[in-house]
Amino acid sequence: MITRMHADEVPVDEQLVRRLVRDQFPNWASLPVSLAATGTVNAMYRLGDSMVVRLPFVPDSTGIGFEAEWLPKIARELDVAIPSVLGIGEPTSAYPLPWLVLN
Repeated sequence: MITRMHADEVPVDEQLVRRLVRDQFPNWASLPVSLAATGTVNAMYRLGDSMVVRLPFVPDSTGIGFEAEWLPKIARELDVAIPSVLGIGEPTSAYPLPWLVLN
């Protein structure tokens, strides 16, 4: 479990990530999951060798819809590679916020 920094923080751990991926993206369910990085408002978990799951900790800081909309638009305009959105996870009773799978 990751140490909490915010009073309204949603807890995140590897088991939760595995369950969310299994339930919403079953084609990736067999891939390994490991913690890649944490910040003040989100956690990043490796999914397999080339993907990452980004889960916000704080409801007011998700920005998931903004990222999902703008990353593809920005990517077309840049000469450098940026993450691509591979999936948008839906909120559940176990994790009540949207989340992303990126490459």
